[in-house]
Amino acid sequence: MPRKRQFTKDMIVDAAFKVIREQGWPSLSARTIASELRSSTMPIYSCLKSMDEIEDKIRSRTYEVLLDYETKKVTENPFLNLAIGYIVFAQEETNLFKFLFLERPKPLSKIEQETLQAKASKALGEDVSLELYFKETSVRGMNDITLKSWIFTHGLAMALSYGVLTDVNQIKIIGLLQETGQAFVEWAKRIGPNTK
Repeated sequence: MPRKRQFTKDMIVDAAFKVIREQGWPSLSARTIASELRSSTMPIYSCLKSMDEIEDKIRSRTYEVLLDYETKKVTENPFLNLAIGYIVFAQEETNLFKFLFLERPKPLSKIEQETLQAKASKALGEDVSLELYFKETSVRGMNDITLKSWIFTHGLAMALSYGVLTDVNQIKIIGLLQETGQAFVEWAKRIGPNTK
């Protein structure tokens, strides 16, 4: 009698991650995971408590992929690199981007947030701070720049991931981010120096 194939949780998560990456969240099921593993669905159900368990593990892994994009050194400005990485992630990993921010948005646990923050700090360098890059801006101004920049960056990423904007290469992305960021900085400087 042929021996039953054994699958670990990691193998199942790897297969599920591949399904989402290639086909998108709506395609994920025990059946598509089993198909990726060339198996029946029985080992999937016997190895995991629920599909929620898979989803949480995939979410953590997807944030790791996003962090890899955000910490690539494209320019000398680490904050600009974060935004570029976010947008390029949305362009190149469309299904993962949609999974994280549209189809299954869910906050990370405190431990997951701290782990990712530590990895980001290590990748960006210890001396990176908003104050260093926005010396002439108030605390309120820095918070405003951060919020507006994220809104613009997320909007651009959404437009690219859904094909609303096409033929936008990395040089164009950098230009758009720099021009918009400069406008936000100029506005924030008008608020006044380092007042809350």
